[in-house]
Amino acid sequence: MISIFIFCLCCLTAGARNLPYHFSGAVGRGSGTSFTSDPPNTGTGRITGVKVWELNNGYIRGLQIKHDYDWGELFGRNTDIEHEFILFEHEVIVQVSGKYNPGNWIYLLTFGTNWGRTFTVGQASGISFNFFQAYPLQELVMVSGRFDNNGLSSIAAHWGVLDLGSTDLPYHFSGAVGRGSGTSFTSDPPNTGTGRITGVKVWELNNGYIRGLQIKHDYNWGELFGRNTDIEHEFILFEREVIVQVSGKYNPGNWIYLLTFGTNWGRTFTVGQASGISFNFFQDYPLQELVMVSGRFDNNGLTSIAAHWGILDLGYTGKNESDVAHH
Repeated sequence: MISIFIFCLCCLTAGARNLPYHFSGAVGRGSGTSFTSDPPNTGTGRITGVKVWELNNGYIRGLQIKHDYDWGELFGRNTDIEHEFILFEHEVIVQVSGKYNPGNWIYLLTFGTNWGRTFTVGQASGISFNFFQAYPLQELVMVSGRFDNNGLSSIAAHWGVLDLGSTDLPYHFSGAVGRGSGTSFTSDPPNTGTGRITGVKVWELNNGYIRGLQIKHDYNWGELFGRNTDIEHEFILFEREVIVQVSGKYNPGNWIYLLTFGTNWGRTFTVGQASGISFNFFQDYPLQELVMVSGRFDNNGLTSIAAHWGILDLGYTGKNESDVAHH
């Protein structure tokens, strides 16, 4: 049986860049306090239960995730009507769906499992969303989002492949900082190549905040997040150089003001003004590197940023020799 499982796993991963992580970007208004249901540092980290509170005939009030034996932190409020869902052994969550009103809160949450069971709480009111894993072996490993004094205003899903023989998760999420209003974004790596980050572009307003951000994976620049106006800065990584730190400053009332990307070669790329509240994002384990960023932007610039860390295959970087240059 073990040999069959290993053979099937090799078949799944041999022909494509099957990364061990996947991120379903946030939906909802996104105001309030940022949260992440981080798994504990002991055990497998597998999600084993979910609690959801709803307002009668209204929106989602609160959310709580159980990893292994322990319930995590409450996000939102544990008032009104409580619902609890406990997973069986070997049952995992493979879908998160629901509905939201872009002007206020999440109204409906549905968690679907690999055993065909669904746990649904809330009202079918608003815009629909559907989060799925990217590859068959992935499962829900954590959720993130925002909540205010009334309830959940935003939600996102994080998928990963768990090694049940190890407590070192291949994926780590540094939760969002900043106001968080505007359009949600994720710098998804392409479906070809290694998916490694090989370059960063940042635009800043003179003596002001961060206007825009663009990430290069392998050979290709991804989508622009924000605006590519004012002053542009570009940073290209060397072969086998990876980003191991994202730091900066933000004003909780408006935008991100400073961004610094630090690498395993000791180089730092800094853009913006040292104004506001500091933040520092790091990987959780030595082999992890920055694999994507997410956040929000409005018509002026970046209002929020978060970092996603993972372990990639070091055998191939997908970089041209012409790409290896200082900027």
